[in-house]
Amino acid sequence: MASRKYFVLLSRYDAESRWEIVGGSYDRSEIDFERQDYRDHGVRASDLKIITCGARQSSIDTAVMALNAKSRVTPDDAAVHAEVAADLAASKDVADDLAKREG
Repeated sequence: MASRKYFVLLSRYDAESRWEIVGGSYDRSEIDFERQDYRDHGVRASDLKIITCGARQSSIDTAVMALNAKSRVTPDDAAVHAEVAADLAASKDVADDLAKREG
């Protein structure tokens, strides 16, 4: 059985900020409504993003970490980038281990 799509609303303060989770639901219309509420309160569309992933928190965290790892990295952020990459690799290992146990 295929897993259901889970929609996650992400927000950031500006183009230099990291994405943060602000909502999630299996119902896309709920997430669209929440996104519009942020827009109505002055948040720019470019600072909001809807992604789909598994509903488990580990899946959501991994997707957000991957998205943030792709963000622009300055020399000052190199240590943070390395830490995110390490966390992403560790999360993938944990997810693979859980999948083997469940499978």
